[in-house]
Amino acid sequence: TWDVRSGTGNPGNNNWSDASESVWVDSSGNLHMKIRKVGDLWYCSEIVSKQSFGYGEYIFYVASNVEKYDPNVVAAMFTYENDKREIDIEFTGSGFGNPLYMETNGWYTVQPKPYTSVNQKRFKLNLTEDYSSHKFIWSSANIFFQSYHGHYPQLPNDEYLIEQWTYTGNKNPPAGNERLH
Repeated sequence: TWDVRSGTGNPGNNNWSDASESVWVDSSGNLHMKIRKVGDLWYCSEIVSKQSFGYGEYIFYVASNVEKYDPNVVAAMFTYENDKREIDIEFTGSGFGNPLYMETNGWYTVQPKPYTSVNQKRFKLNLTEDYSSHKFIWSSANIFFQSYHGHYPQLPNDEYLIEQWTYTGNKNPPAGNERLH
């Protein structure tokens, strides 16, 4: 069960829409989330789980080529309790405003800041099609991230691998109060 965000607010001081044209599940069970322009305003979409899922495997099947998104778009799949307890998989063409990162469009991040090679892994997606899988396996000991081409619950073979990384630092949040976004 999910809440669909509406109103305005961070990140990015965005406008959020809970309209059925912005967020819906189709007859095949696929979730669709859109960014839409209504009048002169752009509206983003976000869903938030009503419950904590805690430690375990989180897998996301993406059915669009995120490298073709407008540079102003940030697409993210993450657990969030607060700004110090967040696990992110993010995609952006903007490099989050840093010109050095313009060609780096994939990010695994364990909050909070500052971002260093210890708590953030940047990578190029180099997608060959629209379908990709992204996941993290979260335990009290570490967080294993993985991205690969196609829609598969497990990496079929190394040729499909985009990136993987294991976080073992002290910013690994405890489970129990986070929500999946």
